[in-house]
Amino acid sequence: MAETYQNGFAEVNGTRLAYEVAGTGHPLILIHGGLVHRRLWDEQFPVFAQHYRVIRFDIRGFGDSAPSETPPYFFEEDIHSLLRFLGVEKTQFDLPTLFTDRYIHLSGLLLKYLSRHEMYRFEHKKRTNVC
Repeated sequence: MAETYQNGFAEVNGTRLAYEVAGTGHPLILIHGGLVHRRLWDEQFPVFAQHYRVIRFDIRGFGDSAPSETPPYFFEEDIHSLLRFLGVEKTQFDLPTLFTDRYIHLSGLLLKYLSRHEMYRFEHKKRTNVC
């Protein structure tokens, strides 16, 4: 991995989120789906890091992140806090290509939340043969 690689834990919102960052440029956050963890993006992570500052993390209770100690919690607040912890002012997102009603709903909530905090930029690019 490039020398711009970092990993660790962010203590945010009463929990500990595991994260990894690689590359330079505009931030791109990769969000895993349910029942998996950040390593879902193992093949794409180094490829995207050639063009972006790529951030991936484990959602609460998944992978190396701690479970929620203070339910209820808000997914979008965790992401917002993680981005602030990492010093990110604006970002774009990539979600798994399998979209269910739940993913569409969570994506909409997240984008609405971050848009209110002026942290999100929508940029749709069709990607082919990434890996």
